[in-house]
Amino acid sequence: MNLRESLLTPFEQEYMGVVGRFYEDRGMPKGMGKVYAIISYKATRPEDGLTQQEIADYIDRSVSTISRLLDTIVEMGFLNYTEEINERGKRERKYYMASDMGDIVVKRFQDSIEQNVHLKNSLQLIIAKMKKQDVQKHKEFLTHLEQMDNEIDLIIRLYEKASKLGEKKS
Repeated sequence: MNLRESLLTPFEQEYMGVVGRFYEDRGMPKGMGKVYAIISYKATRPEDGLTQQEIADYIDRSVSTISRLLDTIVEMGFLNYTEEINERGKRERKYYMASDMGDIVVKRFQDSIEQNVHLKNSLQLIIAKMKKQDVQKHKEFLTHLEQMDNEIDLIIRLYEKASKLGEKKS
């Protein structure tokens, strides 16, 4: 029996595997879903925070791998951490969930809206420049850009509606 097996029940291990595969299937780095899964279960409040070593033990990865994954997840806004001095006198971070899932989802939708608005504005600048020149010469590409612009409008409206629904539930 390895350390991970002694720390987690078979159901907890299965949960981590399912969440891990879910995130990996969506292009996230290997292990990120497992880190998120263990923290969302074990460390929902600052006082429950887990150290890098504890997380590494739970998911059977090196501390350096865990450190990189945690930095990414913190940057995404899903996790926070506290810093404490441990019993050896060393500074140590303890990681916990940044907020509840509803708040996280709303933030992700709001970030997506902002990113899509930026993309839309950039495309509109290209469209405006092209319209000042020979439109016939660039007609096919201009049509493509206008279609993308319309699709981005739909995405923005969808994200705005989803964000409002999330805010009402929070």
